[in-house]
Amino acid sequence: TSAASSQAITINTTPLTPGLISGSATACSSSTGNVYSIAAVAGATSYTWTVPAGATVTAGQGTISATVTMGATSGNVTVTATNTCGTSAANSFAVAISSTPATPGLITGTAALCSSSTGNVYSIAAVAGATSYTWTVPAGATVTAGQGTISATVTMGSTAGNITVNASNSCGTSTDNSLTITLNNLPASPGVIAGSASVCSSSVGNVYSITAVAGATSYTWTVPAGATITAGQGTISATVTMGATSGDVTVTASNTCGTSAASNQTIIVNPIPSTPIVSIIDGCGSSSLSSDATGTIVWSTLETSASISVLTSGTYTVIQTINGCSSIAGSGNASPFIIPIVTLNTFSDVCINTPIFIMSGGSPIGGTYSGSGVASNQFDPSIAGYGTFTIDYLYTDINGCFASDQQTITVGCAGLDELGSVSLTLYPNPTEGIFSLIIENDVMSKVNIFDASGRIVKNVINNNFESEIKIDLTHFADGIYSLEIYTNQGVIRKKVTLTK
Repeated sequence: TSAASSQAITINTTPLTPGLISGSATACSSSTGNVYSIAAVAGATSYTWTVPAGATVTAGQGTISATVTMGATSGNVTVTATNTCGTSAANSFAVAISSTPATPGLITGTAALCSSSTGNVYSIAAVAGATSYTWTVPAGATVTAGQGTISATVTMGSTAGNITVNASNSCGTSTDNSLTITLNNLPASPGVIAGSASVCSSSVGNVYSITAVAGATSYTWTVPAGATITAGQGTISATVTMGATSGDVTVTASNTCGTSAASNQTIIVNPIPSTPIVSIIDGCGSSSLSSDATGTIVWSTLETSASISVLTSGTYTVIQTINGCSSIAGSGNASPFIIPIVTLNTFSDVCINTPIFIMSGGSPIGGTYSGSGVASNQFDPSIAGYGTFTIDYLYTDINGCFASDQQTITVGCAGLDELGSVSLTLYPNPTEGIFSLIIENDVMSKVNIFDASGRIVKNVINNNFESEIKIDLTHFADGIYSLEIYTNQGVIRKKVTLTK
């Protein structure tokens, strides 16, 4: 038998489970450079690391040390060991993901303080994940206790401003939340008191007011003896029912820091005048004319006397006022004479050459007529002229009471509206403004148009002697207008009614 030849055989097994994973058990969301490592496993040739969802291994995959960038999700960092015989069981290490704390919520505490006040406590609810809190205060104020906690005690200075707080942890610091602080001082004395300085005894609803005082939270009013405050105590406006005694209305302003000096207004209380004694002298009743105001009321009191006119039946009252204070009313009944009922019948149109005639148609008879062309109750058309005129009829009875009525009279024509065989057509009539004149068997040279007062308001010249003329009165007032149409055979007169 020969000598032996040998080959060394190494027996490998699947690697053991990796041991303890070292590294931080907490990490900030999106943080980088987080290192996790293990001791080398005997016989292992590589290592496999897995990380929580959203995280990534940025270095060391396959080795005993992995560098990880975290996402926003907590989870396990795990590792296995591998060789040619297989892969070990995994070892895991729990990692909790933290974030920068949220902004603190509502700051509780007094927002209006007195200057230099102490022991002012401000607090918030704990913020999830926060490990400390930072309070800042206005210039001149100091945090005397609780800095770093959810509750801070503050001594104020003399400057208003914001108290702010933020929350911190290893991942960072939140944004600030703020509470605006106003500082009050002892209020200044109120300004001028507005309101009547002269009032009536026992008068109600007397309002006294001031401009609001900066920093004041309430006001205290005092009034003269016998007066009472019926509304507004504690506000800038007080409503007072007066007694019979003059005196001062005063007011002070207060807040948590104290009460101001008083402001005052001296009030004079005037007595109520005596009740007037009233007597009445009846006259004519009411009329459209003022000259029939012959009745009077005569009245007097211990202080004064006067009179007023009485025009209609009824009870008349008199109230005396002295220094703005009014007495109880005195009264008396009046029964004036009855105003006559006057009417005037309508007048027929007349021609300008109609003789002077005595006017009639007024009722009751015995009154007087007046107007253009009227003298001594007679009407002279030639004096009135062409046009439409207002006639007044005035009647006065035995008591001196009078009334009037009115009608119109129209003066036109020198004969007929048509001349012989001449035919003249006017249409439309009434018109809204534009109408036509058509002539047959003659020619028109011009047309004069008169208003109701007899005044020429328009003149139309027919230079071409057209048989039809259109006339526009659109811009004139509604009413009756008289036309003088000049032809070769003479003058024709017509009326047209304008109504829009």
